[in-house]
Amino acid sequence: GEEGHARIEHYLKTKENCLGQMELAGKEMIDDFAGKAILVEAWLDPGVLSLEGIPFVGKIDVLCTSDPEIRDWKFTSDIARYGKTAGQVLRSVQMNGYAEYFYRRFLDATDVPLKLSLGYFQTRGKRAEKVSCQTDRKIVAENWAAVGKTVKIMKAAARETNVSNLEPNENACDVGRGCSYRNQCPRG
Repeated sequence: GEEGHARIEHYLKTKENCLGQMELAGKEMIDDFAGKAILVEAWLDPGVLSLEGIPFVGKIDVLCTSDPEIRDWKFTSDIARYGKTAGQVLRSVQMNGYAEYFYRRFLDATDVPLKLSLGYFQTRGKRAEKVSCQTDRKIVAENWAAVGKTVKIMKAAARETNVSNLEPNENACDVGRGCSYRNQCPRG
């Protein structure tokens, strides 16, 4: 993934085609931003975002303000298996953090829609796919507030010294590859 990110960054900044086979499969996704991107592989400005006193740190792969869009490049062995749906992108902590940053840093307006996209490159075979959703300032603010509530719960859980005092989130037991703590879980 890091090498692919570096090749895309170099291509967008210099127009020199150094893209590998994976990136070439999705070159049209990359070319969407030719000459329009204002941020390419850029770390968020420190201090702009935090939740419950914890800084939100990240690196935006591509941001464009002329036709507002934030895109994050993802490299995976199987897009169909590991890729997110548009609904999952809309609820993604990462993408909502980037969107909150965008609105605070560049455009704090509720009437301007923002596209959030994941540009997938499959590491096994030549396949690429873009998954996008449309959002706006109100939706991002609501999602960001929900993330803040989760962070508050996480901080309280981190201070707890007795696991039996914690409320379980049994909906998370089978998320992804499942909970690695499942065999030792006191709740069975």
